[in-house]
Amino acid sequence: MPLGPPAHVPGAGPYMYGPDAGPHAALRGARMRAPYDGAHVRRRLLDEQRFERVHGALAGEVNAAANGTAPTTAVTTPTSMSVWSLLYRRRIDGGRVRDMALVLLTGATRGIGAAAAVELAREGVEVTLVGRDPERVRAVAQAARGAGGGAPVHEHIADLTLMAEVRALAEEARSRYDHIDVLANNAGALFASRRVSAEGFEQTFALNHLAPFLLTALLRDRLGGGRVVTTASDAHTGGRLDLDDLQSERSYAAMRVYGTSKLCNILFTRELARRAPELHANCFHPGVVRTGFGKNNMGIWKILTTLGAPFFRSPQRGARSLVWLSVSDEAAGLTGEYVVDEKIQSPSAQARDDTLAEGLWERSAQLVGLPADLPV
Repeated sequence: MPLGPPAHVPGAGPYMYGPDAGPHAALRGARMRAPYDGAHVRRRLLDEQRFERVHGALAGEVNAAANGTAPTTAVTTPTSMSVWSLLYRRRIDGGRVRDMALVLLTGATRGIGAAAAVELAREGVEVTLVGRDPERVRAVAQAARGAGGGAPVHEHIADLTLMAEVRALAEEARSRYDHIDVLANNAGALFASRRVSAEGFEQTFALNHLAPFLLTALLRDRLGGGRVVTTASDAHTGGRLDLDDLQSERSYAAMRVYGTSKLCNILFTRELARRAPELHANCFHPGVVRTGFGKNNMGIWKILTTLGAPFFRSPQRGARSLVWLSVSDEAAGLTGEYVVDEKIQSPSAQARDDTLAEGLWERSAQLVGLPADLPV
């Protein structure tokens, strides 16, 4: 018999715990429409073993609540985050049963990242937030926890312009999470002038392309059967990718370099889908959104983004495709696609160049010190 809060328990939320509520791997099983491989089977067995260890204790809490001898919060809001992390939930939502997922979201402290964090949390998704400013990460995490979904919200601090910090983030995530259902590569920026990181990388290319490339590669074994969602842009149509000048050393124009980095996002997505068919890799254009984008610069860029803000999309609207690609059933079967307003669109001719995508992959792997044939 499924373990769960009886309908008559006061304050019981729309969640069920127990064998019928999971555990499943990665939005998990049928929702991802991905076959189980050996790793999935081993992971599921481990999850089931862990589940059994806490099942008895939680059953006692539920029964006590049903008998009126324990607070109902023991049912709807377990105090132990480790229990939440070990038990996969199902949420009754408009007649559909939804498995709890874990989404790791970069660029989570502003604009569409912050909006997506709150919306995912509201839907009962376990969210892992990544940002470089601890205070902003903490503020968004607080907003996400207050959204009402009840799932855990985790916080990680990393400056993704530095590959050393990307590696440190990946190591933290690997040590903390057995499986990541969705990796949302959302961090990005436009720099008005050419800047080089302490590691020698041009910062636009480093943050907007190399960071998601490296993070995805380092977390690949935690993503089996999962989704990789990358924030691209229709600015890619103004980009021009030269594999012999990835660092924009020959010339630098802010919008062209930014557009090229967004072109890289689409090429990366398409090549990842080809090389890792067990994943569901997609990217999207969020529209022109009122965010902190461009305000990291001084002068004309800050003025333009401030003056244009009233005419831009809200962050919530811009985040819609990110959330849709991350958790919707409709997007579960997509891979290698470029999405605009929750619809598949065809990107530019250069973004569809498979030879260019392969070349970018190989050069990127060399730059970050990975084998060119990763993943295999």
